[in-house]
Amino acid sequence: MPEPVLDFESVLALSLTLAQDDYVTVQPDTELLDVIPLSEASAPEISATQITDRNWTGKGHPYATFQRKVGQDVARRFNMPASLEMIGWSLAHAMGDVTTSGTMPDYTHDFDFADAAVSKQVPVSTIYEMLSAGIEQRYHSMAVRSVEFSIANLQLVSAVAELTGSGEISTGAHAGTPALLSQELLIGGEVDIQIGNPGGALSSIKERIVNATVRVSPNLIENRGRFPGSGQYKGREIFSSHGVSLTVGIEADQANSDFLDYFLADTPKALKIIGTISAARSFTFHWPQFRVGQNQLGYQDRLLQYNVTVGEENIFKETPSASPDVPFEAQVKNGVAGYLG
Repeated sequence: MPEPVLDFESVLALSLTLAQDDYVTVQPDTELLDVIPLSEASAPEISATQITDRNWTGKGHPYATFQRKVGQDVARRFNMPASLEMIGWSLAHAMGDVTTSGTMPDYTHDFDFADAAVSKQVPVSTIYEMLSAGIEQRYHSMAVRSVEFSIANLQLVSAVAELTGSGEISTGAHAGTPALLSQELLIGGEVDIQIGNPGGALSSIKERIVNATVRVSPNLIENRGRFPGSGQYKGREIFSSHGVSLTVGIEADQANSDFLDYFLADTPKALKIIGTISAARSFTFHWPQFRVGQNQLGYQDRLLQYNVTVGEENIFKETPSASPDVPFEAQVKNGVAGYLG
């Protein structure tokens, strides 16, 4: 009798430190050794684009007599605890530019948006997945469409990464022995949110934070991945303009109307989200200058709160000279020697 397959039997592995050298050259199994634990079971989305002669005339009947697959696509979603290791991996792929400093075991990774004038090709990696002993696959040239980090009290900081690949899949047993990645996890209670004026000192408002979500995306131009000569699969994955957005629930303070004032007056502000395990283990997201795009008042648990949204169009590159001249920057401190190597 056939045996069914349970979700916990699956294994998903990648290389934490290495990426593909180019879009078409897949990584060997000897690099795909870091098993990523997922907080929610999911399966790959594999789809095909086909053409048939079903609606052609001249056949004398309305049925298909011809079919040809002209394209194949692969998408994958990672619902995972946002460890410092995978925050770094996700940001490296979503933002495209990372500078690493430090020595073992303490490294600092600074992430910036890749310069389109240098290359519009985003980083891609090969992903190995074993759904069962009889279903082992490698998804070629997987790029991060977006990654969303969520912060809430009494929960682990979590992430949802959306990936898309060239569409090509290879099968067969793994040549090595992937091992579960050792991860450093944070809880919502270890995260601080600070706000202030661009170029000035920032003050903590962590006592008022209900939840926060940060989304980073390279804004891929996926319909330009195929071209004459690329066959059924994509031959590239390029970005248009990187973007980042923020939504945050903030308790209202009965003594003032601060966030309502920021919205009504269109006041530029600066903000940091800092998650800290120790001095050598942390992450920082920094908006040097933004304006509140939306601010809806509402009640949660009977308490009045601001539901603030800062969209991609509400962050600015122009900042006072005392601030970084970038719209968004991120930093992760962990024990990973590097990303995209």
